[in-house]
Amino acid sequence: MPKKNEFVDRIKSAQADVLDKIKKHKIEFIYFQFSDIQGNLRSSGYAADEDELRSAFKKGRAFDGSSILGLGRTAESDKYLIPDPDTFHIIHFFDTRGNLTNKMAWITGDIYDAEGSIYEGDPRHVLKSAMAKAYEKGLRFFVAPEIEYFLFRKDEHGNVIFPLVPADKAGYFSSHSLDSTFLIRQSMAKTMRESGFKTEAIHHEVSHGQNEIGFQYDDALKTAERILLYKYIVTSVADSNNLKATFMAKPIIGQNGSGMHIHENLADLEGRNLFYDPKSKHFNLSDMALSFIAGQLEHAKALCAVTSPTVNSYKRLVPNYEAPVNICWGRLNRSAAIRIPSCRSGEEKNVRAELRWADPTCEPHTLFSALYCAGQDGIERRLKPSHNVSDNTYNLSEGKLQELGIESLPYSLSSALEHLKKDDVIIKSLGGAYTSFIKAKEQEILKYQQQITPVEYDLYL
Repeated sequence: MPKKNEFVDRIKSAQADVLDKIKKHKIEFIYFQFSDIQGNLRSSGYAADEDELRSAFKKGRAFDGSSILGLGRTAESDKYLIPDPDTFHIIHFFDTRGNLTNKMAWITGDIYDAEGSIYEGDPRHVLKSAMAKAYEKGLRFFVAPEIEYFLFRKDEHGNVIFPLVPADKAGYFSSHSLDSTFLIRQSMAKTMRESGFKTEAIHHEVSHGQNEIGFQYDDALKTAERILLYKYIVTSVADSNNLKATFMAKPIIGQNGSGMHIHENLADLEGRNLFYDPKSKHFNLSDMALSFIAGQLEHAKALCAVTSPTVNSYKRLVPNYEAPVNICWGRLNRSAAIRIPSCRSGEEKNVRAELRWADPTCEPHTLFSALYCAGQDGIERRLKPSHNVSDNTYNLSEGKLQELGIESLPYSLSSALEHLKKDDVIIKSLGGAYTSFIKAKEQEILKYQQQITPVEYDLYL
């Protein structure tokens, strides 16, 4: 870890760099943003002048924590967001012709209470604490998400049309002639690239109106912050084109839902991939990698509450819609909860695992903390995963699944929460955010249970 003086000097340098960039790019407004426990982006804008920012870096900016679930009761509501200069981005928005339409600055940071102490329930603090413990062990956790989302049409007044109308009728890897929203997706990708993302595959997904823009892997904290920025850019560009972007797990009956597959590995402090072992008989996976995978499978049912945190999430986790439902692992097997992607010769640094049951409604900081802690528990206990599965598990009978010792993921958020409440490893991984997370999810379940749906009228009236 850097010495205190070195750390202070680096922060001062980063703050000065932010001020220089704002002046150079003639930025008028900066938005301070953070994620609440449910993954919702919270935001407040300020004039991007030097005095305002110097004050914010020193004292933070106040907000009412009691108005945000998980950030304090009314009697202890004062909270302060102190921006982290390392998270600063300038966002350039473009129209579908590539013309610059707007620019602004974006920054996130850490939440403190009125006494000046870090707020333990801040999701970002939860992940930073987990990654600090990893650093002490000589480890860094690297992740790359595949974030899927839908685009739906609005009417001339800007209201979402119901029943939902997908923005196009294209399918997986459709050509431009069939994909009427490819220019919008391209505009989103351009905005991301100009904001510092290293985008990868930019393509249409399987369902009508479904899209994905991939970006390069990085350490867990940076990736969590990019997920927040990714969502902000996608929704903003969609709104500017009179479309509704949603990361809802299953918005359309009978079509694939949106997942957020997580590619993951551990590296040492020099960046060497610790998941790779050229002598391994298990797809070049090291013993550490196998134990990490085993740990995540061991805690899969409790993890589900974090990876798939909405009532709607479990309408995606059903057979034959490309979302896994069985707790197993396998090479190239897309029906497995964790699969090992192919890795060509010369790309050994890319050896990794891919966790496939998460969806983009999750809060990314708490997600990565939980995933790391589950895997680390497997390493510490020297767990080994059961035999890898090559069969399509959707087609296996109940008897065959029992014979192979393959259990299922929870069938509902209620079930996932019950598993979480019994799992000390995942409880500890959520730190000070655990209690508010449980409260938020139980309120969501109750709200859903109090509704009467059209399906119930069809079945029971």
